Amino acid sequence: TLNREYVAKLEELAELQSKCIKGISHQKYRMGVISKSLK
Repeated sequence: TLNREYVAKLEELAELQSKCIKGISHQKYRMGVISKSLK
């Protein structure tokens, strides 16, 4: 059904979003480490 496809897409989107958020937070962490080592 259409609803099942919609739910599957939503789950896929949520998974991608959480991956992006993890990547961003890791990048911020690395930037923090780099800026500390520069000081």
